[in-house]
Amino acid sequence: MRILMLSLYYPPARAYGGPLVSASTLAATLVGQGHEVRVLTTNADGPTGVVTASLAWARDAQGVEVLRCPRVVSEFGAPRMLTELPAAVAWADAVYVWGFFNWLLPAAAFFAGRARRALVVSPRGMLLPEALRTRSARKATFIRLTRSLLPRSTAFHATSTLERDDLARRFPGARVELVPNGVDIPAELPRAPAPTPYLLYLGRLHPHKRLERLLDAFAQVRRATSAAVELIVAGPGPDDYAQGLVSLSARLGLADSVRFVGRVDGEARTRLLAGAEALLLASRSESFGQVVAEALAHATPCVVTRSAPWPGLESHGCGFWVEDADLADALGRMLNQPMNERRAMGLRGRDWMAAEFGWPQVARRIADLLGARP
Repeated sequence: MRILMLSLYYPPARAYGGPLVSASTLAATLVGQGHEVRVLTTNADGPTGVVTASLAWARDAQGVEVLRCPRVVSEFGAPRMLTELPAAVAWADAVYVWGFFNWLLPAAAFFAGRARRALVVSPRGMLLPEALRTRSARKATFIRLTRSLLPRSTAFHATSTLERDDLARRFPGARVELVPNGVDIPAELPRAPAPTPYLLYLGRLHPHKRLERLLDAFAQVRRATSAAVELIVAGPGPDDYAQGLVSLSARLGLADSVRFVGRVDGEARTRLLAGAEALLLASRSESFGQVVAEALAHATPCVVTRSAPWPGLESHGCGFWVEDADLADALGRMLNQPMNERRAMGLRGRDWMAAEFGWPQVARRIADLLGARP
């Protein structure tokens, strides 16, 4: 099958976190399973950064053909994407659109409908109520325009039950399939004891991630225990926001127990994930929360607020899924577990990821969705 993926960003861009990893790994896995994949994208790498634009379609190291169009307007405004789109849709058997508020989606819907190509839209949480609270008027206008252009055969890819149910209400009668993001399962876990046990936040430093909430909960735990434990905060973010978090840590009495280590990649990321006592996530909302799957794949249990769709942490016995008000209590409960029980929780999570979230299984399910003819 020939698959055209439309995304506003793609590696070697690095600024967009987990979605970048998901998009590129899905494309590469589909190629490995015998499909032809093209990715039409921009050269954006954050609000001001860029990667090298393409002169023509070129195959990357994973066998994916990529065309990176130079942005001209704002962060993702790349007019060449629009001029390339009709021929790209004509080449494909199926079109997969990454994200709903992708300015190319209305045009993709028009061309896919005219050419009778399968169209699958993966909103990636962009239509959940929390996400629609910002720029609500502009988003409402875009939704109305796009809804009028979507072929009746359009299918939607949801990554969580929360998103699936929301899409089913928003697009009555449309096919909505739940397929989680995939995750790589490391063959070996580099578990070297850390000098000081640590909890881990790994992701963008952004107000949406509510790092302030995590710092406050950690401060409560530190006041209630004499155990030596650190919080490592790993990830990129604007300097002014990061400095504000450092200042907040000092005001909370955490200057000596919170470490901000910036972006981590590759082996350093693996070591951080595998060595943590638990991963923490308290975002305002998440349609999936890729870092949770990554942590579990590294046999690290998680403490996640209910703003992210991870009830399986409780049912699979690999972490705590809690209300905001119970976050500090959950951190304390996690740290009060005997070490061997935390390890057992992590291993149960790893088994769960291997059974249901491995990339080969996920890519086959996406291919089945794309292969449904309009």
